[in-house]
Amino acid sequence: MGEARRAAQQDAINFFLKLAGARIPRIAIENPAGIMGPIMAAQFPNFKTQTVQPFYFGDEQQKKTILWLKNLLPLEHAAEDDLFLNKTHVGAGEIHVCKSGNKIPKWYAYADKSKGQAHRALIRSTTPQGLALAMAAQWGGVRTAGDSLQAA
Repeated sequence: MGEARRAAQQDAINFFLKLAGARIPRIAIENPAGIMGPIMAAQFPNFKTQTVQPFYFGDEQQKKTILWLKNLLPLEHAAEDDLFLNKTHVGAGEIHVCKSGNKIPKWYAYADKSKGQAHRALIRSTTPQGLALAMAAQWGGVRTAGDSLQAA
């Protein structure tokens, strides 16, 4: 990783922490699994985490995502047995194996390289529609961690 990329990463971490520290009563920060876990746990223990996959909410893609929640209930999704009824997780033929041995979905690895890195970054960072709709439906009524499920 070059110096410019390290600097950009640190800028992103600083932005993330500034957002987490904002004096806002309810916060949800979506972030792919990565380096923020230990940093957030140390600096913001009042945030709860939820790990989700877009296919939990009807999207086709696989993208392990951490939700950092302040005064919000975790998103609800179908029971484990029902997760794969309408859409399925990414199958073995749709996985790209990196040089490191890490396995990532092909949609993520091969996001249209012909349109440049900025376009690829946009595609890779877009919140899947089903996940976004679940956030709007479940948090739009301002349900908080102290509310019952019937209050929504």
